[in-house]
Amino acid sequence: MNRFLFFIGLIALGLNVMAQKQYYYYKGDTVHLNENPLIRFVEIKQTVSLEQAHSFHEQLGNYCWRTDKHSSYFNKYYINQDNYEDFLQTCLDNSSIIKLHTPNYADDDTSAFYPTRMILVKTKPNVVLQNVLIQNSISYSNLIQSRYNSLEYIIHLNKDSALCYAARLFETGLFDYAEPDFI
Repeated sequence: MNRFLFFIGLIALGLNVMAQKQYYYYKGDTVHLNENPLIRFVEIKQTVSLEQAHSFHEQLGNYCWRTDKHSSYFNKYYINQDNYEDFLQTCLDNSSIIKLHTPNYADDDTSAFYPTRMILVKTKPNVVLQNVLIQNSISYSNLIQSRYNSLEYIIHLNKDSALCYAARLFETGLFDYAEPDFI
């Protein structure tokens, strides 16, 4: 009996390690988020024709039990668990037309969060943002400096990793805040 309980404990520990929570910092406090990979937002690039966008959304819909249609270019999908790998493969096969592909995150209040590819930051004085991004291997496409505060920026990332990159930046101690942008 003790071996059985020990074995069950090891399995539970392993699952807990594999299902780590995502987090970010807000006003210096850690905000933990739980990922629900079976609910995803997919945004298609605006340069894609309406016909291509419609066809791609229909293709993704084949793997879902429900789709919340927001626009021709931006929808929320509730994926059947048995079709999860097919859904992801379809997104991978069509990555050239996808602007954003992100899972659903929920906080302890079960509010839904969908991170974009942007991070809002305020550097501490005398910090060169570009150098910090290079040192932390964070690939970005654009930096927009606030016109009201020269220490505030919006970082447009090349990848859908705003949660982990925002936390990584804040943890350097070089920022007053580094927060992912959410839908």
